[in-house]
Amino acid sequence: ADIGRQTHRELAQHLVAAKRYVEAIPPMFLAVEHRTHTQGHLAALHLLDDVKATLVLTELPDTDRWWAELAARKAVGLEAIDKHGDAWRIARHAGELADAGGWRDLKALAALVQGAVSLTAGRTKEAEQFYTKVTMLTGTDGDPLVALQAWHQLRQLAHRRNDPQAALARSAKLRDAASRATAGPTGAFGHAAIAGDALARGDHDDARRWATSSLAIAEAAKDILGQARAHSLLADIAVHAEDAETARSHFALGIDRYEAIGDSGSLSMR
Repeated sequence: ADIGRQTHRELAQHLVAAKRYVEAIPPMFLAVEHRTHTQGHLAALHLLDDVKATLVLTELPDTDRWWAELAARKAVGLEAIDKHGDAWRIARHAGELADAGGWRDLKALAALVQGAVSLTAGRTKEAEQFYTKVTMLTGTDGDPLVALQAWHQLRQLAHRRNDPQAALARSAKLRDAASRATAGPTGAFGHAAIAGDALARGDHDDARRWATSSLAIAEAAKDILGQARAHSLLADIAVHAEDAETARSHFALGIDRYEAIGDSGSLSMR
């Protein structure tokens, strides 16, 4: 499976060279997804520039779904590298295109970005509204990674405002979403989110089990972002266990993974 992911860009380049531009778009987006997890969001944004150039060559109208997907994925990358103003503007545009086309998955992705930008700006009520919209759009059969990220943030928001009933209900939804994917970057994120939930509840043994599982999944998938996230969680868990040496080791490994791909994502999953 990994070999297949590695060759998505090569397939796209072959198709572009043959002037089969429309056929080149799907493998290009798959290459973007792979690069996000193995090289980081900045590298993925550079590849999205190639996607845009190829879309221009297709002469597809700007109302086509591929243009909406380009906007949504660019918004994700910009938010991840702290370009919040640009991320908000492009996510709103992606959402408008997705609304017009009736593409629920892209509406959810755009709303996820808007929730993240709102949260960073301290607009927690607005962020909660966007994340709730994401969960409504993804339902039980949408992209599990998008759903997981939304439920994770909703659980954190409930925990921060000291609403244990809402936090517990959202934890259950988080686990339901995580059960839909047990491998690859989605599985790694799901297990990390459950570990963060357990850590917030004070169940350090359960948190350690899920974080260790998350790390194993991320390593198997060569998911550098997932590895960074898992190491950071294991560092947090070690801090609570008063194991300073283990905490320092995992924290250093987490920072190393983030720096290797030029990302500065949040280290906290609680």
